[in-house]
Amino acid sequence: MDRPACANLPAFPLQLLLAERPEWKGLPVAVVDNDDPQGLLLAINERAWRKGLRAGMRYGAALSLEGSLRGGVVDAASIVAATARLTELFRKLTPNVEVSREEAGVFWLDGRGLGLLYASASAWARAVHEAVAREGFDSVVVVGFTRFGVYAVSRQHQPSAPDGSDRDAKIASTSSQVGWSPVVVFANADEERRAVHATSLERLGIGAKLSAPFARLGLRTLGDLLRLPPQGIRRRFGEDAWKLHKKASGRAWDPLDPSPAEEAVAASLLLDDPVTSSDIVLFIVRRLLAPLLERLAAREEAAAAICVTLHTDLKRRAAPSDEDNATAATSLELELRAAAPTLDEAVLLDLVRLRLETLSLSRGVLEIEVEIEAGAANREQLRLFASGARRDLRAGERALARLRAELGADSVVCAVLREGHLPEATFTWQPLTQLKQAAPRVVLQKPLVRRLYANAVALAPKPFRERDDCWISSATGHGRIESMIGPFIVSGGWWLHQVHHEVHREYHYAGTESGELLWVYYDRRRRRWFLQGRVE
Repeated sequence: MDRPACANLPAFPLQLLLAERPEWKGLPVAVVDNDDPQGLLLAINERAWRKGLRAGMRYGAALSLEGSLRGGVVDAASIVAATARLTELFRKLTPNVEVSREEAGVFWLDGRGLGLLYASASAWARAVHEAVAREGFDSVVVVGFTRFGVYAVSRQHQPSAPDGSDRDAKIASTSSQVGWSPVVVFANADEERRAVHATSLERLGIGAKLSAPFARLGLRTLGDLLRLPPQGIRRRFGEDAWKLHKKASGRAWDPLDPSPAEEAVAASLLLDDPVTSSDIVLFIVRRLLAPLLERLAAREEAAAAICVTLHTDLKRRAAPSDEDNATAATSLELELRAAAPTLDEAVLLDLVRLRLETLSLSRGVLEIEVEIEAGAANREQLRLFASGARRDLRAGERALARLRAELGADSVVCAVLREGHLPEATFTWQPLTQLKQAAPRVVLQKPLVRRLYANAVALAPKPFRERDDCWISSATGHGRIESMIGPFIVSGGWWLHQVHHEVHREYHYAGTESGELLWVYYDRRRRRWFLQGRVE
């Protein structure tokens, strides 16, 4: 069942408004951007549309045409919350869901791979429509063959009144294949194409900028528009008309772009021993909370609430029984909501601390779970979170100053790379006077880290033999050597500025029985083996 579908909740903000004001059902209703005469009509129901009102009109002008008009404001947060709730609902019916970024209440669904779950495309479409109805919304579900086609038909085949009245009224349609229906399933691409050509341009919401010139030319449907030569559409009507023509004709590449399901922002830690101290619990919560806030910031969200669950009996949690219901609860759930969505770790930890102070943890906590409820974050919160250092460099410098005072000026040093032919000459130690903020970078392949000893350790003075390496293992104390990789020769003469004699070293990586990887070399001039370091 490789079929795209469009679930269109007509006048979605209007449906949210009517859910808040049910007494307005049966009246002309509009959603306005501001509740004043100069406010613009953003969405209208069918009764208002039949009275001649249109989206984009001023609220005062619309009232002069229809005195019984009711208008209200729907804030963006309510739309975002309802959209998120419906998205999760649709993901139970298909894994791939795309939410329209331009029109609230429009969702594209991908039917690929659902043939074993639903007997037919019609059964899937009915399941989608019924799921939306259970949430209290009206919808039109169209299953077809193209992304634009199912959207255009969903705009044409809409209930006559989003508020639930006048259900018997039918929307005018020149398509003979389908009348008005909340569920439309096309049997083939030709049937969909005929329905798309019969779609009214006015129902597509193209706006007054395009509807006026189209009306003067007698263009009423998409089929009328497609009969015009495409070469002159862009030049005469502009970019929007040209894009509409491309999508309707099928010349535009417009695949589904589903957004992946976001995982719950949660973390847990299983403890070795029961913990009865609230301070230790708070410390662990802080440890779990920091990476969760980073994940939220990466998604441009903030923490609206935090839920901390303290499990005290893992056996009962894994296998609950009727007897457990009669005994004390095996977990404590602390659900705390911030005054506003925040990325400030201190604010959330303070709420957790206040709640922990009222609890008795005498039974001991064995597992701690932390889950964050996401909310919208503003730009200022994201900027402060990104710029805030995770470590206090000044506090670190004060600690290093105390070490230098106690152990000497040369006790705090850092390695600095330099040009050198021999491994021990490729770096030097310099006093560390000032800390710098870490700036890690992503590498595709992690390099091997070799820990060099300050002075190579001389091993037994025995000549090099290819297959007898047991004497090396006895000298290093790391067990039997199981493999040798090499040699890697480093040689040079008097011109080396680090040494004043000829150098010839044969380096090997020695894999030991204990799992260590040693870095050894054989010095031909001194006829001895040396342990240079080990690989970590």
